[in-house]
Amino acid sequence: MSGHVFACLLLVCILSVQTDGYCLDDNDCLYGWNHQCYNNTVRSYCRQGSCQQDADCGFDLLFCQHGYCRPSYCATDEDCQADNAACFYGVCFCKPGFRRIEKACVSVTGLTCRPYSADLDCNPSSFELMWNYGSVQNYGFDYVCDKQANICQCNMDVKKQNNGVCYSYLGSECKSSLECGRNSNMSCIDGTCTCSTGFLLRESECIWVMDAGCSSTDECLYEGFECKNTDIGSFCRCPIGHAVKSLNNATCIKVYGSSCADIHMCGYTESFFYRRSYFEILYKYHDYYSNKHFHCDLDNVCSCKPGFRWNQQIHNCEQIYDSICNSDMDCYSDNQSSAISTRMHICNIQTQKCDCRLGFRLSSFNTFDENQHVTRFICEGAETWYCESDEDCSASRVNSTCNSGSMCNCAEGLIEHGGACMLKESVCPEVVLTLPDLYRRSPKYALSSTEPPIRDDRLKDIWYNIGPAMISTEVKLNGRLPGACGTYYPIYLAESITAMEQSEIDSGYTITKQAKIGGLHEFGTSNNLSVQIRKCGSQYLAKLQVPNVVFAAYCLEHDTVSVSAGNSTDRWAHLEQKLQFQSEIDDNTSTEIYKPSVVFRCHPLDKYYNSYYYNYGGHCSGCNRYSYSTDGWFYTIHWYVNGLQCKTIGPTERSRLQETDLTESYISNMCGHRHFGFQIQCSFQWSETMFGERSTPIFSKRIQTGLNAWTVVTSAAGDFILPSIHSTPIGCQSSASDTSETCRIKWNLSAHGSCPFHTTKDIPDLCGVSILGLTKYGWERHYSQQYAFWRILFNETYIAELQANTLLTNGLKILISSDVKLQSSNMIATFAPLTSDHELWNGYTIPNIRVITKQTSSDTKETIRIIYDHGVYTSVISKETLSGNKIVFPMKEVGEFLVFKSRKHVVEVHVQTEVCSKGACACGIIIRNGNEIYMNSICNGITRDGFIHIGHG
Repeated sequence: MSGHVFACLLLVCILSVQTDGYCLDDNDCLYGWNHQCYNNTVRSYCRQGSCQQDADCGFDLLFCQHGYCRPSYCATDEDCQADNAACFYGVCFCKPGFRRIEKACVSVTGLTCRPYSADLDCNPSSFELMWNYGSVQNYGFDYVCDKQANICQCNMDVKKQNNGVCYSYLGSECKSSLECGRNSNMSCIDGTCTCSTGFLLRESECIWVMDAGCSSTDECLYEGFECKNTDIGSFCRCPIGHAVKSLNNATCIKVYGSSCADIHMCGYTESFFYRRSYFEILYKYHDYYSNKHFHCDLDNVCSCKPGFRWNQQIHNCEQIYDSICNSDMDCYSDNQSSAISTRMHICNIQTQKCDCRLGFRLSSFNTFDENQHVTRFICEGAETWYCESDEDCSASRVNSTCNSGSMCNCAEGLIEHGGACMLKESVCPEVVLTLPDLYRRSPKYALSSTEPPIRDDRLKDIWYNIGPAMISTEVKLNGRLPGACGTYYPIYLAESITAMEQSEIDSGYTITKQAKIGGLHEFGTSNNLSVQIRKCGSQYLAKLQVPNVVFAAYCLEHDTVSVSAGNSTDRWAHLEQKLQFQSEIDDNTSTEIYKPSVVFRCHPLDKYYNSYYYNYGGHCSGCNRYSYSTDGWFYTIHWYVNGLQCKTIGPTERSRLQETDLTESYISNMCGHRHFGFQIQCSFQWSETMFGERSTPIFSKRIQTGLNAWTVVTSAAGDFILPSIHSTPIGCQSSASDTSETCRIKWNLSAHGSCPFHTTKDIPDLCGVSILGLTKYGWERHYSQQYAFWRILFNETYIAELQANTLLTNGLKILISSDVKLQSSNMIATFAPLTSDHELWNGYTIPNIRVITKQTSSDTKETIRIIYDHGVYTSVISKETLSGNKIVFPMKEVGEFLVFKSRKHVVEVHVQTEVCSKGACACGIIIRNGNEIYMNSICNGITRDGFIHIGHG
């Protein structure tokens, strides 16, 4: 179960406690809107109290309205007629840190709390603010529930405690922001704990500027803010149409027309839910609240979604459908360069209103505008792109025409190849592998911060089809280093192709040229490579010398331009591994069998396609709802195996995304991997038309297939449990009549000699590792892999062990004999390859398990942390020992620095820093372990993650 699911389940439990949970008296009902305990012999729960007059409510902060007790309305704290009460967004509650007991607001410190309440019993006012107003205070609870004593106490990440009383860190002396509380909204500035950027001081608390009350604009302090009257009081706000980028960035930025990389969310800024979305992902991404009439376009600029246009008077996107018009031009959107926006509507002359054009159908959706429920209408494209004239086709693809069936086809005499209409004789007939990542190799293509660089060190020493573009020269790069051509170190021809050489190539001859790896001058070195080039049809073939430099790739002289604003901030890719079964007839028995395989699926997700409601009615935000309804966009899916692109599929509509799956057989036959153990990743691009301009690719996280690698470090003999978690599903071949749900799959140790343990029926897996595979019957019974493994493993192991009082936990147990010399021992367990009917699992070998033993007395226990300190505006290194001694010093220099080196082993840790807006920031880490060197870096805005050297020995 994911963290998102757990959080949502927990919230549902809390809410049920509030409204239907057990209570003995009104003191158990902590929250203002449901403050009265209803208790009979059947059940008890908190509810709104009925009343005829204010006195019936029994509490000064409640009043009687329409027969029910409600929190009193207020404009200032003075309006709340009770001690330790305050005015929050126009209603009275007990101040944070206080809870209603009888008729008073009493300090929560020392009061009883329920351990399952997620600290809300100790912060009832914060819960009210979170649930009804989306306030920042709910994410920095001042008090926590001691799970042992079940009493409320100070949250040391927010407040410091002295004799049972909680005090603010404000004004305390400090050397690092860590000493001001992790969640106090404070930073260490000039040796004193002070409100962090984006927060204002209000009654010794640091309040987010958008939550800070005010009586004049001067009290808002930050430039651009205004003190505005709202329906819940006067608060600091950005001008209409503007919003802050994040909680700790107090700069008001215009939203519409700005890069989506520079704003919090592309949407209607005056909506109550826009402000609330800073604290709760539900209001940023869930389709019920999100701003569907806004989107980040192909240039990653916040704009009106096709079907809407900008209204400057109301600072909002308004629908085009049903608006008044005199001609088709009146029904166009703001973005005239958008092919789809100029085709969606026509002006209905009879009604003089914008209507849906042929090939589009009317659709509606519900959303919130400000605090109002609104139904909007939009013209959506049908599953096939219809045309009325040749001009409609040429707008989306050159040399295409509109046929008699109102469909766009290539013109007569041309064929479709790679999404373009080309002469048949210009297409190369030879079967030559296409160079991976062709579309990103342009000198005009600059990597975004989330794209992995192309790595040609993983190419094979063979011929590649590099398309119609020649390998670039240094002049074409025009100083774009690093990051040009979709890589970190671009490779280009040392000299241009001469006219004579071009003539030789055109005549069918092969020429040899020298190439250079750019960007190595920083290391005082250069690297020359040899390439062979010839021509086939209109396309070039090249035999490329594989570079010995990681994150280096060849440049090609085509004109693909990357989106300068980078990836869209409201879209992401999710990679799913899905178990499936195929029916076959067994050659030996002539009976039906089911063979397992894994299919990989790339889900293009955004703020509309990402979540669902699970069976119990709660919302699971960000849980990835895989929707395949047509949404008007076209998607191109790219597949990468071990960092090398091996397949591109598309463009295709969302309703046909299943056709972009990557299968085991394709990975084996075309990508060159016969067993699991590889890393897999996908990316997608989206476009408005099938052959139109594409967005910058958006990449998924990488998945390591197979089983995890384990390393155990111990200072004592005994037994140790390693979690046997594997993300890649494994299936069992079974017959049609087989009703078993699982099969046990085992890897034996490959060590010499026999197993020293006696194998019993109860413990069948000694001297090896086993996992449960799923049969087709088990898959169908439990519907999904997740539920199947959860239910089967839980029932088989956990319950049995619990009943036997021998809770061993699922995992791999390692036994270390007391005969082992613990001073300095390195042990490795190796395994034999698996024999399986599951294709890519067959022959797979578990990574070696390493066990390192050492003496505790000889170890120096230290922890080194590298963090960004907002107080001193730079990265700092914090070194702390078990005894509590701590050294903190800033990293003000720019470069690469050694921060750790072992005296006993070949182990080093290097940190990279670069100039940032507030000083020097850590941007990368390099770790050496023996002959292996691993890098994780975002320096220069480019992500480099992976092993940069693996030696032998």
